[in-house]
Amino acid sequence: MRPGTRLRNWACRWCSKTAMDRLIDPVIADLQHEHATVRGSRERCRILVNGYAAFLRVMVISLAVDAARTLHARWGDAAIRRALASACGVMLLLTGLLATPPLVQSLSRAHQSVWLLLFLLPQALPLSLPVSLLVGVVYGLHGRFPTRTVRRTVVLIGLLGSLASFATITWLVPAANQAFRLTMAKSVVVHGMNEVSPASVREQAIADRNDGRLDRAGVLFFAFHVRRAVIGAALAFALFGLGISALRTRPAASAATCLVGLAVYVGYFFELRSVSPSLFSDERVAVLLAWCPNAVMIITTGLFLSAREHATGRATT
Repeated sequence: MRPGTRLRNWACRWCSKTAMDRLIDPVIADLQHEHATVRGSRERCRILVNGYAAFLRVMVISLAVDAARTLHARWGDAAIRRALASACGVMLLLTGLLATPPLVQSLSRAHQSVWLLLFLLPQALPLSLPVSLLVGVVYGLHGRFPTRTVRRTVVLIGLLGSLASFATITWLVPAANQAFRLTMAKSVVVHGMNEVSPASVREQAIADRNDGRLDRAGVLFFAFHVRRAVIGAALAFALFGLGISALRTRPAASAATCLVGLAVYVGYFFELRSVSPSLFSDERVAVLLAWCPNAVMIITTGLFLSAREHATGRATT
C-alpha cells in the first residue's frame, strides 16, 4: 500500500469534496511522489514525517473552514443551539465552583475580592471547558445520527475550545497567577514555575536534566506536557461526547457513560502522582503518559461511531 492511502481514506469521511480536491489530494500526491523518487530509509523517513505534518496542517485548516461554514449554515438547528447553550451554562457553573475554594481561602488575607476572582478564573477555564463541551454535545445531540455535517460542527467546536485553552494556558494563566501573587503579597514577587510560559518550563526541565536533577526535570517535563494535553482535551472531550450521543442510549445511560469517562480521566492523573518523577525525565515518557487519556477518548469515539454505523447498516439491510 502506498503511503498516505489510509490517511486519504480517513480524510474522505470528514472533508468535503472541494477540500479533498484542493487541499488533501495535492498533499497526498506530493508525499507519494517524493517517497517513490528517493532512496535510503533515512530520507524516506524524513519525507514521511514532513508529509504527515503537512497533511495534519491542511487537515486542520480544511476542517476549520468547512465546519465554520457548516456552523453558520446550521445555526438555526435547535440541537446545535441547545448544545452550545448547555455547554456555556455548565462552563460558568464549573468555573465558579473551581475558583471558589481558593477565593474563599484568599479573602482572609486580602479584601480585593473582585480582582482575586478575575485572577483565579483563567486557571479554572481550561479545566471546565472540556467537561462543558462533553456535557453540551451529549445533551444537545442526544439521539441525533452523527452525519458528516454534525461531525464537522462538533470538530469545529472542539478546535475552537482547544484554541481558547491554548491562549489561556500560554498567556493568561501565567500573567493572572503572577498578578494574584502580587495582590496577596503586596510587594514584588519572583516568578515561579506557575507564573512563566509553558516554553520556559520546558527549558528549565532540559537544564535540570542536563545538570543531573532528574526528579525536578521529570516534574517539569510532565507539567509541561500535561498543560499541552489539557489544550487537546477540549477537542477530545467534544469528540467523546459525539461518540456517546451516537449510541442513542437512554439519557441515564449517556450520563453514566460521561461520568465514567470523567472519573477514569481524572483518576488516571491522580494515579500518576505515585510514579517516580525521575521516570518523566525521559521526555518521550512524559509525552506518552500525558496524552494517553486524550488518545483513548478519541479511539473510543471511533469505536462508538463505527458501532453506530454498523448497527444502522444492519437495520437498513
